[in-house]
Amino acid sequence: MWRTLLALTILLSLVACSDESTHKNERIFYAYENNEEGVWVTGSGVVRKIFGDEELAGITTQRFHVDLGNNFTVLVHYQIPGLLRLPITENNPVAFAGVYEWQPAGGVITVSNVGADSTDHWVLLNDRRYY
Repeated sequence: MWRTLLALTILLSLVACSDESTHKNERIFYAYENNEEGVWVTGSGVVRKIFGDEELAGITTQRFHVDLGNNFTVLVHYQIPGLLRLPITENNPVAFAGVYEWQPAGGVITVSNVGADSTDHWVLLNDRRYY
């Protein structure tokens, strides 16, 4: 009996750990499939491409593609508060919290605390959280 319980526990642990990043990104996948905009999301993946900065409404924004798994990427816009840039490189694992906007190629997630009093928007990179 105890061997059966041990085997079942191990099996359930393996299933729970499998494809963890896909589970974290389910809300993003759902928003994409349903053309949703203005949706609060958290997610994680691997940086695949870094683009040049862009000025959006007078705010400098770092831009990079994140591979979320399942051949799905999103563009992340990190609005730079002051001069604190992300020390990001391709193939960095990254996690984030921000607002999702639908686009045909996967969508854009904006991470911005510019003008906000909270730390709800963030990027986690190399064990450091950037607000």
